[in-house]
Amino acid sequence: MGLFAYSQAGFVVAHENEVRVWDAKIDGPRRWRPLNARIVGVGSAGALISTLEESGMLVLWDGATGAYVAGSEFRGPTGLAASGSGCAVATREGVELFGPSGRTAFPVPGVSALRFSNDGASLGLGFQDGRVSILEAASGRPLREAQIPGGAVTAVAERVPGEWFASAGSALHLVTGADVTRVTGLGGKTITDVWSGPRATMFALVADQITVALEWPSRDTICSQTYVDKTPLGVAFGPPGDDGFYVGLTGGDGNRRELRTGDLYRTDPHPGHVRNRWMVMPGFEAEVAARALS
Repeated sequence: MGLFAYSQAGFVVAHENEVRVWDAKIDGPRRWRPLNARIVGVGSAGALISTLEESGMLVLWDGATGAYVAGSEFRGPTGLAASGSGCAVATREGVELFGPSGRTAFPVPGVSALRFSNDGASLGLGFQDGRVSILEAASGRPLREAQIPGGAVTAVAERVPGEWFASAGSALHLVTGADVTRVTGLGGKTITDVWSGPRATMFALVADQITVALEWPSRDTICSQTYVDKTPLGVAFGPPGDDGFYVGLTGGDGNRRELRTGDLYRTDPHPGHVRNRWMVMPGFEAEVAARALS
């Protein structure tokens, strides 16, 4: 539900009304596209990249060619989640699904965070009042609901089937059915994104200017990156066979961390664009990384 998305379809970062796409390992810029209005959400899943403008225009693009695939307009959009079979758009009135079978509306107002499960079969929702609700994506049927402390839910992500991470304020919680367990916290900082998978042995989060990847269940730090002149938009791990830790940044940039070596890479500019520079303070724990990757 933000301005960064990652999958094999591409590394996608939004900046104002521009969407910038790199290949999956950020080895090279793929395309840059200005849209008609400020972007409020991007998605990357399956073979498609999606963009949601504040005007309400949702467009699905082919990740390889950039060709237009489909689109629709929504009223009062506030966020976006993408899966291999379509998108979920949060609006002031609830959530609407858009895919090959058309549009389906779920009247659940107050959504503050949303993300599909790893297989796309479930949709996790966080609400302004601290509720976390897991729906069956195809029907909208509620599967489970829980309440986490700390106010509005800022991010949700499935850890493994039946378990979801959810953040509020400075704390990250694990939701299992109706049970809630506090996982970790960063005092004085607000968690704005959380990610898990494809390995169940790792998870990651964004808190203000910091990104952290941690081992599960020890919660030991694998790596961290503190940014001085940019703000992290979101984090992701690479798919099986890719040991990268990916970070989208304000200004339409990003980093990739190789978790086996600790090496840090950055996005190259698209043709005709200025090469931005930024300061990052990295940390890396080789033993913890090796354990999490084993």
